[in-house]
Amino acid sequence: MKILRKNEGLVSNFEMCELLKQRELKRHEQVGGGTEVGDEENNEFDNNNNNNNNTNSYDEGMPIDEHDDEEEDEEDEDDEFNVDDVEDVERHNLRDVVHKDSNHSYAPHARTWWKNGFVKKGALDDVAVVSPQKPPEGEAARNAFLSVGAYPCCKGKVYAENRTTIDLLNGFSCLGVIAFIYWIDSVLFSGNKTNAPFDFDRIGPILSKYPALRREFFLRFRHGVCALHRNRVFSQQNECVVCVLCGKDIAEQAFDRWVEAGFIINEDVLYSDNNHTVFRASFDFEGTTFNLLVVRCAYHPTAHLHAHGLRKLKKAHEGSCSVIAAAMAYAQKTTATTKKKTINEHLQSLNKAYVNTMTKRKERWRVLLQTDEYWLEVFVAKNSSWFQDAYARCRNMQLENDVVFQNAKNVFDTFGIELALKMLKTTGFASRLGQVGTSTTFIKKLLRVFEEYCDKNLEVFERFVSSGLFAHINDKNFFQRMDYILAKYCDNDPASFAKLACDSFFAIMNKKNFFDRIGYVFAKYCNKQPALLAKFACDCFFAHMNKDAFREALDIIFVNIFNNNHALLAQFVSKNVCVRIWKDGYADKLVSAFEKSELEPTQFAQIGGNRDFLDKLDSPGFDAAAYFSKYTEVNKWSDEEIERLDAFVKESGSNWNELAEKHFPTRNAKQLRERWNQLQEGKNTTKGSWSKDDDLELIKFHKIYPDKWKEIGSLMTKPRGGPQVNQRFNQAKSPKSKAASTALKEYALGYVKASGKKFKKWTSKEEEQFIEAYKETPKQWAIMSKKFPGRSGKDLIMKWQHASTATKKKPSRLEKFAREESQKAKDIGK
Repeated sequence: MKILRKNEGLVSNFEMCELLKQRELKRHEQVGGGTEVGDEENNEFDNNNNNNNNTNSYDEGMPIDEHDDEEEDEEDEDDEFNVDDVEDVERHNLRDVVHKDSNHSYAPHARTWWKNGFVKKGALDDVAVVSPQKPPEGEAARNAFLSVGAYPCCKGKVYAENRTTIDLLNGFSCLGVIAFIYWIDSVLFSGNKTNAPFDFDRIGPILSKYPALRREFFLRFRHGVCALHRNRVFSQQNECVVCVLCGKDIAEQAFDRWVEAGFIINEDVLYSDNNHTVFRASFDFEGTTFNLLVVRCAYHPTAHLHAHGLRKLKKAHEGSCSVIAAAMAYAQKTTATTKKKTINEHLQSLNKAYVNTMTKRKERWRVLLQTDEYWLEVFVAKNSSWFQDAYARCRNMQLENDVVFQNAKNVFDTFGIELALKMLKTTGFASRLGQVGTSTTFIKKLLRVFEEYCDKNLEVFERFVSSGLFAHINDKNFFQRMDYILAKYCDNDPASFAKLACDSFFAIMNKKNFFDRIGYVFAKYCNKQPALLAKFACDCFFAHMNKDAFREALDIIFVNIFNNNHALLAQFVSKNVCVRIWKDGYADKLVSAFEKSELEPTQFAQIGGNRDFLDKLDSPGFDAAAYFSKYTEVNKWSDEEIERLDAFVKESGSNWNELAEKHFPTRNAKQLRERWNQLQEGKNTTKGSWSKDDDLELIKFHKIYPDKWKEIGSLMTKPRGGPQVNQRFNQAKSPKSKAASTALKEYALGYVKASGKKFKKWTSKEEEQFIEAYKETPKQWAIMSKKFPGRSGKDLIMKWQHASTATKKKPSRLEKFAREESQKAKDIGK
């Protein structure tokens, strides 16, 4: 471990604050007068610190690992974010700073915060001490305000690019206001990955208990105010610094206590409402009076981000942005001939600006969403400016800016409206495309991915669309790494590359040891075959690939179950397997279960990865032999079997009974015939999502060939199988369905009405009967329909399909049952 000795601590504001304290004390000694407010506080801090040394449950002299370089490498390896010169912030491990031999300038305060429980137990290595934010320079200072907060955000997002800062700036953009947020936080701790190591509720009590912490906080606050006042660009435009108190703890346990201690003098109140108060304040320093305009908020301005569904807090956020912007306008200098407006007058002007901005945005959304159908998919009503929940992120897109609008239009023109809307619903896309500062760079890189790695193929690009891509497309060396992966692991085939694309893949692609790990997997488990690597690809696989325990478990099952057969291992590994096998002893349990099952490796690869089996494997007394005894026939087709079937049919024809007897002992003639027909149909048909044009074609041909699903499918521009067409039409017939387009829904419902067939709603009693009937004769729809007078077998199939694909947060008993049965059948291969 690296002990922070003298002169190795953070430079900049840390040492500056210490020098200020020393200068103050020295000046006080020279003047020779009594005890200044800060001296008693420092004594109290020392006493409290000594008391804490006796009662602290942590050992300050804890054993330390001496391997400096290895420890630093591991931290970089686990880093969730890529900061790469984005943040000018210095970080030191909290463990180093609080060590008893550390001379870091923030060490005494860090120990107090840590010992009093602000950092959760066991999280010491997940936290760093960071340098304060540097004051804004140049034009950024012109519209700066000082935000007094609780703590910085995690690594990569300490003072900028975090949700709080972005959401505040979005709020200002709706008002037509540009701002720079200069953060002064009570504690200089930052999580290495997330904010999870912190107990936020401890901030108020700790500040209340320790005057030394309040004093240190004030010195940094004072330095921030002085820095802005002394900035030439800022002082040219502003009379005083706007200071925002973020939340109750900061207002009551920091600012109010500074006032009590005489550090700050409160003056007259300029504005007040239920959630905000704006008042003047000041303090003297080195013979100069520094004036403040303080905005006191009842809530943290972005508390709504952590209180989902509380509209009250969302409205409070919008109100906070308006009040802060009004205070910034009030703080600006006026000429001798200009009358100074009140806060209320500025709020009225901002309200007009807000209306104008949102009206402009709405007009430009009208250009992008040219039909009512698409408008109603994104907005709640025809004339509304409120977005559907799935598109809520789009509200902050700054389309009033010409550059942002042209970039958004470019997305719609290049990728089409369906794919553009899919991307807008994906986390991270709207925020990067819709912000003035990021829009142009983001769209250039997105188009580069489309052109260089997808050959301008929309279907291939759609596979790349993920929040992981949008989050990491700005990473350093992103495109160099993409080039290497495309050539090395995908044979320069964009379609193969697209199969690897997922959130976890992009998240770990920039790790230091990524290519070592994926190279190991590619060589050992995939026999350097890109097609096999594509089979392994899923979020869970890439999320756990860096773990030694994960690779050790793969080694065990690769050798002991699949006899080093790469294809069988690739077939076996799935999301369900990846989330479990790295756990202690799990791979050995798999091997034991395989040995007791008496299955062939080929069979185990097909059914051993089903979730039902993997869940039960950890149960005490699980009998693998009894569990697998019911699988006398394995129905899931392997790639090898499909290749053999294709070869035998081409060689000797379609005598299914003979083929089953001679070449497929675990299959019967019916299975061979059905599988062959599916393969032939699949070669000439389209799968996947339906577009508006597809729905219009379905309507066109259905008018000519009513309910002739196979024939309709064969006539479509993108041919589809009969069952697909039937299912799409059945979805449209349901009044509550959101799957089909408006045109198809209207046509299908009209067709049902004209033919005298009414959609009969299922009762809860019928759904209970459905569950019992299914348990007796699963998927025997014709037999089951006899128990439901007035309903056909097709009605039951449609109900089952709807129930098994429902995505409600609170599903009905039938929907829950159908989902479980469908997942089980999918896992097992039945």
